Amino acid sequence: KNATSVAAKDATSVVLTDIPSKNPSKLPTSPPSVPPQKIIKTFTYGNEGWSGWTAPGPFNTILNYRTTKYEFVEVSRVEEADMINLHWSPSGILDKEVVNKVNQVLNNNHDALIVMWSGENIPGTNSSFWEVNLKNLGLSKLDVALGFTHKENVDLTRSYVKDYARLPSTFMYYDMFDFKKCFLKDHIANYMESDIYEDWQNRPNNVALFSGHLKYPRDELYHLMVGRFGEIDSYGKAHHNRDGNVDKLLALPSFKFVITPENSEGDGYVTEKLYQAFAAGAVPLYWQHHPDSYIFNEDRMLIYEENKVQELMENINRLVTDDDFARDFFQRPVLKPGARTYAQSLCDDYTKTIVNALDRKLVKDS
Repeated sequence: KNATSVAAKDATSVVLTDIPSKNPSKLPTSPPSVPPQKIIKTFTYGNEGWSGWTAPGPFNTILNYRTTKYEFVEVSRVEEADMINLHWSPSGILDKEVVNKVNQVLNNNHDALIVMWSGENIPGTNSSFWEVNLKNLGLSKLDVALGFTHKENVDLTRSYVKDYARLPSTFMYYDMFDFKKCFLKDHIANYMESDIYEDWQNRPNNVALFSGHLKYPRDELYHLMVGRFGEIDSYGKAHHNRDGNVDKLLALPSFKFVITPENSEGDGYVTEKLYQAFAAGAVPLYWQHHPDSYIFNEDRMLIYEENKVQELMENINRLVTDDDFARDFFQRPVLKPGARTYAQSLCDDYTKTIVNALDRKLVKDS
């Protein structure tokens, strides 16, 4: 097992740096040259522990590369902001300190457009999450909400928000996403689209688990994998047996499989776990009845289902013992043919939603 860190480092260097771009995006590599009609000052605030995702960079970059009507610039004083981004996880609902801080933000600026985003599984826009947060913040409705739920499944007629756009948290990861192109970085997408069977076959480690809890079906998958391989590497608190002080993205490329169930089920709820597994070339042992079928090919992952455990174990066994079966599996594309177009359409709709909300706000205030 001491070889893990060395092998992982070598594999990651291939995944993250050495693969040339075969299909660079046709989108512009610089913002539109037309001068914006108005500067929009943004102020970004989020929970403790979310600093990696709450930085204004992803949001403002996406917007600035997709509209010439406004230019979005982050400011340090909330009193100056035309738009306030509030980023909350469900833990923020009962966190009085966070509520008080956000109330101070809103008390200092009543006129700004209010956008709230959560990186967790918050169904639709009429759930108790929005109701409780709005009550705590003294708001009747949000201007815009962002989340995982597919927009066609959001009913704004009975909603706590005025408008909604689907923008999954996975689009906020600096290490994987190009915010200008609104898709995976080219070298990662190209790696996902390549046949990596020879590399995968020679990996020194079998199964990894990175988790601080045993929410269903982590424990079930853990014991199934222990029964098949004898031991697996668990870096988190759950069944901990390895040094947790490792970089997940550096460790994963030395493993053939990674246990990657979502924390819960929900329409459109697909987090970084699936993206990270594929970016590292590991086969995800996944659970969620609604994987993002617009992005990923379900035939290129192994999905846990209670009534299909025997089939799951047979496929795992064939991947490690049957060369023809494994070669066929790895020749299947990870990404759906329209994945890039779909991801970019989400950023386009997000931009349109924000621009329309600002238009309404500015007309009302004028």
